[in-house]
Amino acid sequence: MKKVISALLLSAMVLTFGGATFAKANGGSIDGSFNTYGGKGYLDGSAQAKYYHLTPGNVTANLTSYSGTGNMYLYLYEQTSGSGLNYYGVNTVNSTGAYRYKVGLDSYHYFLYATGSNNYTTYSFSGTMYDYYY
Repeated sequence: MKKVISALLLSAMVLTFGGATFAKANGGSIDGSFNTYGGKGYLDGSAQAKYYHLTPGNVTANLTSYSGTGNMYLYLYEQTSGSGLNYYGVNTVNSTGAYRYKVGLDSYHYFLYATGSNNYTTYSFSGTMYDYYY
């Protein structure tokens, strides 16, 4: 009987604590490319319907690839009802790495907007958006 109870307790612990590793984080993949020829280039995630589900707190845009001369500026916005926007910050990007933001609402309408500092330059980047500090 003692072995049965021990086995049941062990099974319950594995299910309770082991199940947390299967939880999928909100966020999603990040990828984009744009050029600044004529000084007019930008990338608007909302125009491409590339939105992220994020919850209140800390989030990370983890870029695993980046190319471009000079700085790229990566903004995080939330599309609200109508044509409203909430601004959650900007990061100056000049290499791969973790770029952090803090958001205030649970929403499926967060998007990235990117601009570049140099004219006649192509910027490309990819990575993952995490719903926590990476």
